[in-house]
Amino acid sequence: MPGVMSTGETGGAAKGAAPLPRRAGVGCFVWGLGASAVGVVLLVVAGAFIVRGARLERDMVRRGASAPGTEELRGLGCDPGTTVMESRQSWAIDAAPPTETSVFIACLATEGKMVPTCDDVAHEYARAVHPVGKFVAQVRVVRRFKIECQRAYREDGTAIGDIAP
Repeated sequence: MPGVMSTGETGGAAKGAAPLPRRAGVGCFVWGLGASAVGVVLLVVAGAFIVRGARLERDMVRRGASAPGTEELRGLGCDPGTTVMESRQSWAIDAAPPTETSVFIACLATEGKMVPTCDDVAHEYARAVHPVGKFVAQVRVVRRFKIECQRAYREDGTAIGDIAP
């Protein structure tokens, strides 16, 4: 019959439709490959920043654990994790105006052992180091996750006031 095609003549394509080119999926593959490369680069950059931050933190803790006065504080009952860090900070003390300090002392003590007071820590630090500026002493008992005390002190170890944790 004229005008009527048999299925053998169309080659399996629908009437009037052009066959799809075989390379249609290549663009998606290239785009996915590019997105994966960008993702890998971002992961490497983020990882580098995280590693750098961790190294800085580790170095700061090492310096704090071997700072002047830490041996004397260990004699009071502070654990080896005790740190003395130079840190300029402003603290709200009781109802007084903010006080600037130059050193932060974090005494870590173990539950069940002798736990020093902030006054003990401050007096021992002032006696051993003769600090130039005001400082803050904090005592924290390991495993209680609670700050026992936190106070600001003058250079001679006399208390200025409590600092809210």
